[in-house]
Amino acid sequence: MDATSGQGVDSGVEAVGWQAHDPTGEEHPELVLDNLVQVVKVHGGIGVVVVYVPQDPGGPTELAQQGRLAWD
Repeated sequence: MDATSGQGVDSGVEAVGWQAHDPTGEEHPELVLDNLVQVVKVHGGIGVVVVYVPQDPGGPTELAQQGRLAWD
C-alpha cells in the first residue's frame, strides 16, 4: 500500500494456490487471496489462475481437508 500512497493496485493475480506458505513454512491456502483483498482497490479485479485440490487430507484446517477455503 505504501507504493500506491494507500490507494491500492488496480488488479492482482492469485497464481500460487493451495501451496501458499507463510514465512515460517506453515501452509495457508488462503494467504494470497487474503493479501490481494488487502491491496487491490475496491473496484479493482482479482484473477485466480491456480489449482486447488478438491480435498487435502493433510491440510492445516478442517476446511482445507475438505477442499474448501475461508478467506477475507
